[in-house]
Amino acid sequence: MKSTAYAHDVEAVMTALWGHLDEQADDLFSREKDYNNGMHSLRDAVFGLHSFNLELYDLAENSATGDPGSSKQFHIAVDAVLELADTCYECAEIYEVQLIPKIAAVQAADASLATADGSVGMADPKVKAMVVEYGEYLRTACGRLYLAGEQIKAAAQAYAATDAQAGAAFHAVMEDWDEPPAPSQARDWAGDTDRSGWQVHTPGAPSYVNDTTPGDNDTNGPDYTTEATR
Repeated sequence: MKSTAYAHDVEAVMTALWGHLDEQADDLFSREKDYNNGMHSLRDAVFGLHSFNLELYDLAENSATGDPGSSKQFHIAVDAVLELADTCYECAEIYEVQLIPKIAAVQAADASLATADGSVGMADPKVKAMVVEYGEYLRTACGRLYLAGEQIKAAAQAYAATDAQAGAAFHAVMEDWDEPPAPSQARDWAGDTDRSGWQVHTPGAPSYVNDTTPGDNDTNGPDYTTEATR
């Protein structure tokens, strides 16, 4: 059974409408609070991760000195090494041409992040800041991919100078090489992403403040520098 009651005077109508408006205002406030808390939870989760899980690990920070006590000989397939370098360039180009420009498309919606009266809400600035930081992660990975491609190519060229067979393989690949040099901004992009703008919000969460060093605060994690040079 459903019954409907009608108000027969202006005062009763306005009282009912005001009650509904109060309910809507309370609901909006509750949703805004949930939105803000959700943003904090997401921000804490991102901030609690090491940079090697957020951007390409910087192989350039390693010094591959090898094992001086080893007498083992080795052979490098120059064409395979150059294929790896070519893949790094291609991945970097995807980041630069396809992914990074999407950040601007997302930021075009910044004006929509506002409360009912048009003012900035509690979580809105945090969302905007996180979009900017995410763009920085993309740029960091892009720059490191470009530099990795350059370094791998240079390593192949240096190895090619050791004997005629390797040199011939290198020059054969170079005849069809179509990758341009890394853009001038690649080295600036390759630096660690600045993560100092966020303080961990969750009580008792691990402190990663002002640190972007891979594995530096991960006491139970592997030594990434050591593993990368083995």
